[in-house]
Amino acid sequence: MKPLISVIVPIYNVEQYLPRCIDSILKQTYRDLEIILVDDGATDRCGSICDSYKEKDCRVKVIHKSNGGFDQMTGEYVTCIDSDDFVSPFFVENLWSALEENHCDIASSWFIEYHDGQVVPTSKAVDTQEVEVENWAFAVDTTKVAPKGDIMAPTTVKGSQFRQPLIEFSGA
Repeated sequence: MKPLISVIVPIYNVEQYLPRCIDSILKQTYRDLEIILVDDGATDRCGSICDSYKEKDCRVKVIHKSNGGFDQMTGEYVTCIDSDDFVSPFFVENLWSALEENHCDIASSWFIEYHDGQVVPTSKAVDTQEVEVENWAFAVDTTKVAPKGDIMAPTTVKGSQFRQPLIEFSGA
């Protein structure tokens, strides 16, 4: 039996991106998920959008609290996805497989940048300050791993999956 994986999504004023983000998580090929949507005090419709997804899928939990989520997770693994991003259907499964096959505690991935629905080559990335925010999103799919015992420091938690005991709670 596959382990439960917690997916934590911190949310703040991203109502235009949020449905695409949550839909991409619900479409994962890895089905044993608890999806924790953390409404971090958003002043737009994010809170009600989260509540509507909770009604549609029993895997979705909603927390209306600043800086919550990690203390609510029950999965053996955890991954975080930014609420203005979306992920490929294989995101969680690829990271979990990488962890298991390589006997490691952290797997990390890269992202692909999109602008107006088109992939932006990294050598020609557009300055985001010149672009309307609603036209940007990230899709995560490519997995990188480090063998157990090696040190791996992903630049962000986004796009990474961890064994749950590696997360220390700050009480926040």
